[in-house]
Amino acid sequence: MKVRIYTGIIVGMLLVALSGCKTSKTVLQDGQSTESQLKSEKEDINYLRKISDNYQYANNITAKMKFSAGMDGQSIGLSGSLKMQRDNVIQISLVALGIIEAARMEFTPEYAMIIDRIHKRYVKEKYDNIDFLKSNGLDFYSLQALFWDELFCPGVNKIGEGNLTAFSLSHADKSPKITLKESVKPQTGIMKSTVFDWTTDKDNSKITSVAIQYTDEQKATSHLTWGYSSFKMLSKRLFPMQHDIDIKTPHLNIKANITLNDADNDNDWETRTNLSGKYTKVTVEEIFKSLGQ
Repeated sequence: MKVRIYTGIIVGMLLVALSGCKTSKTVLQDGQSTESQLKSEKEDINYLRKISDNYQYANNITAKMKFSAGMDGQSIGLSGSLKMQRDNVIQISLVALGIIEAARMEFTPEYAMIIDRIHKRYVKEKYDNIDFLKSNGLDFYSLQALFWDELFCPGVNKIGEGNLTAFSLSHADKSPKITLKESVKPQTGIMKSTVFDWTTDKDNSKITSVAIQYTDEQKATSHLTWGYSSFKMLSKRLFPMQHDIDIKTPHLNIKANITLNDADNDNDWETRTNLSGKYTKVTVEEIFKSLGQ
């Protein structure tokens, strides 16, 4: 069923998103601080500052949404809505036949929840209680940065001036690339083998894509790319109306597209979903088991 396919796609996205790092300042060794190095470093920080400061500063973003995705030769296409309140909640509602809410996702700093409206069941857990989220260090603020088109250092709530030295810059004419430095990542097996890259547009100082790649001990790779396009002005800042998501793992291949329209900064909506007693709480493992039926 479409809801079953949808749930699998969402869970697959979560499985691939990797995080968990600490920030630190880069310290040059004595004798390394040449005039040219300092000039280059200053220019890099100035560009990183432009990217970091060019965020959507409105607290709320709401938009109608068209969602399409394909996985394992099957595809879905649904309408719906995206509602976000900075540092508080991300809500995604998917509607079948234009009138029936089939599924909802809700992410807050405290929990992640997936609701299957058709079968009256839901998953709601703290991030630390979901094994694949805990093992990958995934938290609300990493997800928020992906949806809001911003730099992030997993484990850090907000990238500010003091965090910019956690990134390095590779210059290009129009599309400079930003990379999370190896030296600031925790020395865990997962983080040692994970690369975080952002591609940017020099003309408008916006991120156009983020790529996260993990390579395991057997040299198998898991890759997430999240692309941004169709930028439109929202609260006097550019915001991407199209999000293209590509996930590849040794066992999963997902392509998804989110197209937004009628974007606004409406704040008149419920930021928490309350479920009736008709809904049954299930585990992530039960969701996985049902996907194969």
